[in-house]
Amino acid sequence: MSLLDSDAIAHIQDTALFIIGGTLLVDASTVDRNFTLSRTKTDKNLTGVSVAVSDEDGDTQALVDGTVRVGGNMEVRSRQEKESIQKSQLADIPKGVTGVAAAAGVKGKKKKGTKLTTQQRRAVTEAIGRVIDIIKPAAIARLSQKPAKFGPDAAKSLDTFEVASAIAFVQDNNRALSRIGDSNTDNNTLSGDVEVLGSLLVTSTANNRPDITADAGTLKGSSPLLVEGSQFGGSAASAIGLYTNDAQAYIGKEASVDAKDSLTIRSAAINDYQQTYGVNLIQALQNPPKDTFFNTDQPGSVQISLDDIVEIKGGHTAGGDVGTWYQYKGASQNLDLSLENFTDTTQWESLGNPNIKKAKDFVQALTTYLDGTLGIDNNVADTWAQSTANKKNSIKLAGSLSVVDLTHVSNAIIAEAARINQKTTASDGSAFRTGQQAVVVDAQNINESVNLSGSIQLPDINQQTKKLAKRFKLAKAELRGGVKAVDTGKSAIGSTTIVMFYDNTVNAKLEKNVSLYADSLKVDANNKALNVALAASGGDAGNVGFNGVAISVAMDNSVQAHIDAGATVNVGSGSIIEVDGQGNQIDLG
Repeated sequence: MSLLDSDAIAHIQDTALFIIGGTLLVDASTVDRNFTLSRTKTDKNLTGVSVAVSDEDGDTQALVDGTVRVGGNMEVRSRQEKESIQKSQLADIPKGVTGVAAAAGVKGKKKKGTKLTTQQRRAVTEAIGRVIDIIKPAAIARLSQKPAKFGPDAAKSLDTFEVASAIAFVQDNNRALSRIGDSNTDNNTLSGDVEVLGSLLVTSTANNRPDITADAGTLKGSSPLLVEGSQFGGSAASAIGLYTNDAQAYIGKEASVDAKDSLTIRSAAINDYQQTYGVNLIQALQNPPKDTFFNTDQPGSVQISLDDIVEIKGGHTAGGDVGTWYQYKGASQNLDLSLENFTDTTQWESLGNPNIKKAKDFVQALTTYLDGTLGIDNNVADTWAQSTANKKNSIKLAGSLSVVDLTHVSNAIIAEAARINQKTTASDGSAFRTGQQAVVVDAQNINESVNLSGSIQLPDINQQTKKLAKRFKLAKAELRGGVKAVDTGKSAIGSTTIVMFYDNTVNAKLEKNVSLYADSLKVDANNKALNVALAASGGDAGNVGFNGVAISVAMDNSVQAHIDAGATVNVGSGSIIEVDGQGNQIDLG
């Protein structure tokens, strides 16, 4: 069980006065790294139960409530994201692990079958004790009627079971807030006053993906306590995940905000599914995308943003190692890279030699394929619950259940009575009307997942080490669901259920009584949602056979790009663009 409770707050309070000649960055950042694993494997006992629980709750806030004067650019940003935990395997090979996994297995003395995967599993569930209580009396009665097929001690032998249950549960709440002005919630008449002679960026990002696995199975049993062909085998795997990403970026009620250049308020709730299977191996050996990768030979000033990478070329003397990559950590701004000191650790992080970095990234990506699914779990599926029962069991029961709730909120708002670009002259006497006062209010949401349930067995690489040699065994690919009884006189019951809830709320809004001047205005609310669910259940039996699959998906989307009645909007030289939830641009004049 793991409990994570985090708060990261960067706050300029309402009585504070900041006068900055250059650039100002107000930054709150949270990085969650959590891998919770529960595993049980019994070789002699006949019951295995594994439960993994993770509860995470985090608030990340970047707040500007005081009086601020900035001579350059200003950025207010809050970021929440999830990363893997780096660990070493054989020969110090790096591997990232993350998520929540529960794995339960029951084996006989003959340890045959594929070893249960233990890394990067993910989430939740519910046991089968009550089901066994219901099934057992009927099973005993049924077998008592068939003594010739099951042997004279068949009914008595049902007092011994092979039972495996894996339950994984995740509750993960992530809230990111960036704001200017506290909307006078403390009743002191101070609501925030900001002047920026460059550009102003207010951003909030909650970036988190689901990662749950529950795996339960009864493998081949050969306990002397059981009469061949007469024992009961049952397994249940449950994965339950409750995830919330909440991103809020706004200018508060009655706040005064002026920027000579662009003003952007952007919120983003991100659960962005990327098909990385095979692709991540290629990308690890390539340079970063061109729009995020620069070098010191580029002439003039270039726009540098968070996480951009710069390579130092020969002849650079301002600071830094030639041939090394450096990643930017500061506020977005224009920089002359030929004059930049990359040894400034407040702005830059060294990534080392690019060839070494690429090699490590490639090996790390490769290790995600060395699991019990040939990398499908790590690179394709977000949630996975699977259960299997021993084919030697006379009565077999296997059930898989996945329940996942993904709630996203993304709000980019200029609140009631806020004053935006209402000043024509700055505190230093310079003119605000530059023709470059573009205003963007942008709310983005991406909520996507791929979910598997049942017994979906895929190619497996088993890594074995003997001295310094490594041997890899490729198991036979098989897609199978539920349970299977191949001999006559045997009964099998298998069920697979996936229940998905998606709740997406996206708002880009100018509230009533807002006074806004802009050379151009864009109000954009965008929502992207995707669900892929695959459930498998199948098998055959001599006497009684039942296999069932159920998938339920409920998706609720609310997307608004809106300018309230009563708002006063003056667009000087450009246009007003409102973007609807489908990405269509509407010119409001």
